[in-house]
Amino acid sequence: MAGQRRHGGLNVKKMEQNQLLEQMIAQQAADNPQLQTMLAMMQQSKANKTATGEGSDTEQELAACRARLSKAIAKIKQMSEGMEALQQDLAAMVHFGEELAHAVGACTFCWGEDIACRACRGRGKPGSFEPDPALFQRFVLPAYRRNKTNLQ
Repeated sequence: MAGQRRHGGLNVKKMEQNQLLEQMIAQQAADNPQLQTMLAMMQQSKANKTATGEGSDTEQELAACRARLSKAIAKIKQMSEGMEALQQDLAAMVHFGEELAHAVGACTFCWGEDIACRACRGRGKPGSFEPDPALFQRFVLPAYRRNKTNLQ
């Protein structure tokens, strides 16, 4: 009897783990259409095997699918972190470009290169606007001084 309780307890624990895993997968799938599709295919496969009586290998196949899905979730998290880092880098570069445009008095969106630009309509080339004195001194003057020295 004690052996049955222990075995039954393991079965209950496994069921709880499966439920937790399914909840975690469902949460991840909420924001990911590809994961939703994969999850739907797994559920359909499980339903088909149950209906056709192929349940003996279902647990093993389901465990293998869960393992693959766990790896996919880990990869998605890793890619999301990489995407966040790229977004931060892009934001930093946009900020730098805007500062440089202000330093030379150019349009911060297109630098005067786009006639369809909503801000300047292509008229925002460097020198078109009053340069920001602090940014001009930070970015432009060092290059000007160096070039001036080289020309003499």
